Amino acid sequence: MRWNIALLLTSIAVAASPVQAAKPVVPLAHVGHWEVNYDVDSCHLLGTFGSGDDKIIARFTRYQPGDAFSLTLIGKPMRSRSPSSQVKLDFGPLIDPQEYESFDGTVGQVPAAVFNGLTLIDKPKSTKSAKSTTLADALAALQTPGITPEQEALVGDLIIQTDNRKSYRLALGSMAAPMRTLRDCTTDLVRHWGLDPAEQASLTSTPTPIGEPGSWLRSNDYPAEMVGQLMGGLVQFRLDISETGLISGCHIQSRTNPDAFADLSCKLISGRGRFNPALDRNGKPVRSYYVGSARWQIGKMAPLQF
Repeated sequence: MRWNIALLLTSIAVAASPVQAAKPVVPLAHVGHWEVNYDVDSCHLLGTFGSGDDKIIARFTRYQPGDAFSLTLIGKPMRSRSPSSQVKLDFGPLIDPQEYESFDGTVGQVPAAVFNGLTLIDKPKSTKSAKSTTLADALAALQTPGITPEQEALVGDLIIQTDNRKSYRLALGSMAAPMRTLRDCTTDLVRHWGLDPAEQASLTSTPTPIGEPGSWLRSNDYPAEMVGQLMGGLVQFRLDISETGLISGCHIQSRTNPDAFADLSCKLISGRGRFNPALDRNGKPVRSYYVGSARWQIGKMAPLQF
């Protein structure tokens, strides 16, 4: 029996697949308005698209300030027989379609798939046509760090291509205002953590792990009772890092069932993790935070429960 535990610090993307015959694309209209949930340690943006068996709820989640987000797609079209699958996502027009590994399971009894480390804008599409001035300006802005509201405004759809017989087009509409709301929320998060958002945004160096973070969780840490049940889990965590680099707190931002993986992750990471502290604009060590996630997986793992 093989099992592994991995710290997931970036998105999991694989090379684009060869072009295959196009699947019928089912257009899903946005039903109602975007909803924003301010959680204790995360920010969620939710939209409902379509109805009936094709209905999909898209939940964008940020656990800290920045451009990256986690995307959870909830609905019957995301049904999967395995704990992970390959799904192609296309936010267009400023990003090439990318094939990602999804973490599959259920929310209640409804199928769901989670994607980590996504951004709305990554790189220009391979096509070199940029006929509108707005699009040309947005493409030029890709050379500078950070995603601008002008770029977010150009993102109007999300096309989802799964192994199913259909593809789905979610009519997101302009993402400028929704993403602005998420940015405001994550600024409030940092403030809630007892830190100055402006100081954290101007750090010359964020907390950096000493050694390999992958060594914080080991195969023999896997709970024996979970091995027997083929149970796995995803754990999103935030660490408080002192000005001396010590871990002064561990907070679970999200987790799948059962809770045992979350409690164990915090215990082990807090005991084994070591950091160089963050540095402010003057090079002075200051308090900050570190966000990461861990995936506990064994063999042909049972579906996750989000």
